[in-house]
Amino acid sequence: MRTEIKGKEITGYSYADGTHWHWGDTDVAVIDETTSEIEWLVRKNSLPEEVIQAIRDRKPKAAGKWVVEAKRISYSATQGEIQIQINGKPLITFGDDKIMRDGEWVN
Repeated sequence: MRTEIKGKEITGYSYADGTHWHWGDTDVAVIDETTSEIEWLVRKNSLPEEVIQAIRDRKPKAAGKWVVEAKRISYSATQGEIQIQINGKPLITFGDDKIMRDGEWVN
């Protein structure tokens, strides 16, 4: 599967520690083929969302296996959401606002 985002191609190279995924000349992530875990080699906020999703789409999935992830989306220090994903697809989103109570930040 050939993917080009903003003029740079996403390519993968297999090494002993997993598949290294590059966006153009930048090594952006390593995916462990056994556990399907992603190790980001750059700060994700420096990458376009399309690149992040393209790397996530390349995680291996065993037949019948579900990968459930909880992802926090921060809008500010006190506001955000928790998004539950199954196999990379959003399922449900919960509000995650913090308030000051008795001098402490609580959910």
